[in-house]
Amino acid sequence: MAKQIDISLAEQSYSIIIGSNILDKTVSRINKLKPDKCLFIIDKNVNDLHSENIRKTFLNVKSKLFTYLFLASEKNKSYKEVKRIQKYLVENNFSRGSLILAIGGGITGDIAGFAASTFMRGIKDNSSADNITFDGR
Repeated sequence: MAKQIDISLAEQSYSIIIGSNILDKTVSRINKLKPDKCLFIIDKNVNDLHSENIRKTFLNVKSKLFTYLFLASEKNKSYKEVKRIQKYLVENNFSRGSLILAIGGGITGDIAGFAASTFMRGIKDNSSADNITFDGR
């Protein structure tokens, strides 16, 4: 069962959805946003366990898909890692019309959220997307 938490801010509001089996619902949300590109920032441990499920789930996304894998650890929760992600975004011509999604736990969400908020002064529409915490259940 999924739980939606609505964040109401003066300038922008967004929802965070936490739960089991929520990846399928995410595809329709991504397609509604119509991003030019999507970057999935994925914890290597989660990818090792669930890469096939993740790949199958996002086959129907109508944007060009990219994947950035990293080891989610306190050591890698750093500006150095954010700079690597931002370099990847620049090298692959991401824009403010692109979307970043985190698949993993808290560290993955923190890194992805910070990278999205600081790349090109904030990736457009990323605040409208859902934060995804996927633990394979």
